[in-house]
Amino acid sequence: MLVASQWKLMFWRFRRHKLAMICTVVVLFFYVVALFAEVIAPLDPNKVYNLYRYAPPQPISFQDKEGGVSIRPYVLGMKSSRDANTLRITYLPDPTKRFPVNFFVKGEKYKFWGIWESDVHLLGLAPDAPANTPFFLLGTDRLGRDMFSRIVYGARISLSIGLVVIWRSLPAHEGPDAGCRWQFAVECARSSSVRVSGIAQPITNEAECKNDQDHSGARNQKPREQCNGLDVLGFLKQDPPTDDWRAKT
Repeated sequence: MLVASQWKLMFWRFRRHKLAMICTVVVLFFYVVALFAEVIAPLDPNKVYNLYRYAPPQPISFQDKEGGVSIRPYVLGMKSSRDANTLRITYLPDPTKRFPVNFFVKGEKYKFWGIWESDVHLLGLAPDAPANTPFFLLGTDRLGRDMFSRIVYGARISLSIGLVVIWRSLPAHEGPDAGCRWQFAVECARSSSVRVSGIAQPITNEAECKNDQDHSGARNQKPREQCNGLDVLGFLKQDPPTDDWRAKT
């Protein structure tokens, strides 16, 4: 008599759960985005645009000038105005300027996974768009950096930490040598986080930390580890489990 293995029984049960299958597709999509972050991000996540701080999102539109549907997507231009009372700069969409959005366009150069140099991006403005034309799908932060590109790069860090935690929780990594394997995972995660320009670019970089230091003084200065983005691995800074770790728990 044939008996199905435990993994096969789990897979059959998991496949019958429709919500779990949908969530699996969503998570796989997130991992694809994190894997090709350099290609999907239209701009450099650390590049500062001083003229567009706190700029609103520029949604992609398919409506033409007559109110119909346009096959070619585009984004509206952006114009700024300063409030006479508060002196605050506000940004509004400019309906008179429309910039077509193309797929697989050439833009800023990058190194895919820190190895292969390229300049092809999944989304971008048409080549005939003027230089320094804003293209911020989700707006910018207080330093003028593109939020969409930063979220895409940040997904790589978040999902990488999730893989380390799952690897640690697998039953195959328990036993007398669990402490050594846990320490090995910690060292690998720490060494990977140092490669800021390649595999794991942090969300918080030195430009933001320096800006905070200039405005708040030396009392609130952030440690250099936090400026380099190493604080995201703070949960790993703990003693590795020993041989009798089960008895303690």
